[in-house]
Amino acid sequence: TQTPAQALSAAQRMTGRPWTSAQSRAALARYARSSVADKTADWQEEHYWPERLRVLCHMMLAGPDAQVC
Repeated sequence: TQTPAQALSAAQRMTGRPWTSAQSRAALARYARSSVADKTADWQEEHYWPERLRVLCHMMLAGPDAQVC
């Protein structure tokens, strides 16, 4: 039942607060909002809400900001 901002904050804590650009933070925030929009049925909450947190963590660790040359 986390708000999008709470989900994003939780993902940051879980991944050790990796650096993310302003553009990436905006994209992550959009995903945090849109991924659970209109998902209110019990089965949807059980699936999509935890999935949102997993995807946010994954993108923070494997997204473009995490790549090094």
